Amino acid sequence: MSELNKQALEAASELVSYVGDTVVGINLELDENHQYQNNVLSFRFNPETNRLEVSHYVAAAGLPDDPPKLVQRFKMVDTALQDPAIGGMYEMDGGKVHLVEEKRVFEYTKEYDPLTISKQDFRKQFQYYLKIAQAWSDRWYLQVARITHGKREAPSAPVTLNNP
Repeated sequence: MSELNKQALEAASELVSYVGDTVVGINLELDENHQYQNNVLSFRFNPETNRLEVSHYVAAAGLPDDPPKLVQRFKMVDTALQDPAIGGMYEMDGGKVHLVEEKRVFEYTKEYDPLTISKQDFRKQFQYYLKIAQAWSDRWYLQVARITHGKREAPSAPVTLNNP
């Protein structure tokens, strides 16, 4: 690991620990694989990009024994999420909502540069990230799924936390 990687990993570890103490209320530490994960939230340091990746569970995407037709329906939702006219109309704040096929879930993921963000700024951005993740989990994912399957019209104006 290069010196820059070590510095970025150390900074990422400090950020994760800080938001654990000040926002989440539990001890969060990156493990030997440079990640922390529970059922809803995960942090992962990517040594190839020197970025801290934060992911939040949004919705289930089926079961291992689902028929191919059902699996295809989840893939259609993923495609719609990446479409600027559908998923792009919903606030993502620089992150993305996507299908993680091996986990069979949709996650909201955002990357941060641990070398250029202060703990205080990360805390503020992480708190906003959690609000967006909650909106995706509670409302927006289902809206996009309904649009995908012809049960709802796509929004004509951006959908944000301040403009639901």
